[in-house]
Amino acid sequence: MVADRSICTVMSRPAPVNRAAAPARTPKRRAAPGDTLEAVNGAKAVEAVVSSPVGFRSLLDIALPVGAPPENLMEQRAWAELRKLQLETERTVLELEAMRRVERDRAADPRAAHVYTFYSGVDAESVQQCMAELGTWSRRGPGSEITVIFNSPGGSVLDGLALFDYLHQLRAVGHLVTTMALGRAASMGAVLLQAGSRRVMGRNAFLLIHEVSHQSVGKVSEMEDSVGFTKRLQQRLLAILAERSTLNEREIQRRWARKEWWLDAEEALALGLADELL
Repeated sequence: MVADRSICTVMSRPAPVNRAAAPARTPKRRAAPGDTLEAVNGAKAVEAVVSSPVGFRSLLDIALPVGAPPENLMEQRAWAELRKLQLETERTVLELEAMRRVERDRAADPRAAHVYTFYSGVDAESVQQCMAELGTWSRRGPGSEITVIFNSPGGSVLDGLALFDYLHQLRAVGHLVTTMALGRAASMGAVLLQAGSRRVMGRNAFLLIHEVSHQSVGKVSEMEDSVGFTKRLQQRLLAILAERSTLNEREIQRRWARKEWWLDAEEALALGLADELL
């Protein structure tokens, strides 16, 4: 490199040193009349690289003197300063590369992208974890986009309705909430899919829609009360499913009566239970 030869040229022509009265600090050497144009230009090039942050990588290519430090005082200082500069530059480059790796890892983290994967049944624990995480994202990034991916067999109606209302609340405060079904969004999972501003399904995903299940034990009057409450829950789910569907509540109820009603992605899209396919 031109910069390498210029450094060696400058260091091979030191100015005379008065050892009897050596100054405490050696002034910066100026270009002498006998210096070659190549040496002067090379020194300027090294100065430009040192002062420019873009030149960090090129500094690592500078060839340093090998072996023991020179005996001449000026050459020793020049050698030491250049060595110190290279070591500091190498450390800075390593620190910058480490920071870039951290940024890349952070960008690849689904939590940084606000993508939550709900790959479990709908129960108190899974809903609480989801709400806690989404709440943190909402506070850290008001108005940011949030995606919830469901691959769920369904579960508790009441816990599911809690999450449904929470997703609606996030939309109300300015978040664009995308709900996505991959694999299956069954039972309460199909209902939760309807909570998004955008409802997306994988092309090979399925929805399962069916009546609310009920189990009760006890006295007849107690079971009658429990059945009555289950019917109210079922009516609530019918209203949610019919809200943006091409089917009304009565038509949905007729289709899911006494059977498991599975829909593929294209059927769900045609019936207004999804907005788009992947």
